[in-house]
Amino acid sequence: MSDFFVPDTTYIRDDPYKAPEIRPEFVCVGVATHPTKKDKRAFGFYRPGRFSPWRSDAMDSTGWARGWTVTAIDPLELSWSKGVSHPDDPAEDTIVECTAADGRLVALFLDAEHREALGLQLVDPNGEMDQPCEDCTAERGELVLACKTCGAVVSEEDALASPCDHCGAAPGEDCGPECLPLAHN
Repeated sequence: MSDFFVPDTTYIRDDPYKAPEIRPEFVCVGVATHPTKKDKRAFGFYRPGRFSPWRSDAMDSTGWARGWTVTAIDPLELSWSKGVSHPDDPAEDTIVECTAADGRLVALFLDAEHREALGLQLVDPNGEMDQPCEDCTAERGELVLACKTCGAVVSEEDALASPCDHCGAAPGEDCGPECLPLAHN
């Protein structure tokens, strides 16, 4: 926990006995030291409740002592700590270990649906993996073969059903070394 306001942070008065919409808020945009008093001053915007207009304001250590809490409006910046706990039971949550900007350890819990959705976003952010191959008619993930001689691309099914155009190998036979197929896709 900080000992004073932090720039680019929104605070709400730490008063659990008041409804959040009537608790004062303060958005800190900067902190400086007073030139003669030498105490810290937080500059920003204040409103006495969520439905009140904002006004410019400054807070000193007395204002800080009234008790403020960072609001949930500000996103928590995390970085992945490279730890993932996979469940033994697929119905249980996967736990992704993260670290907050202030050094706190944070856990992200992902159920099966969200685990799959996040994984797909990380592996295929543009949604291109489910599109057909640009070089042939094969679907993504389907094994296709490219001839080393001419680069012709055919599906594995087609390659097994017709003789090789270059060496004449019968379907199911191995091609000669000049046209061994290469897998792609």
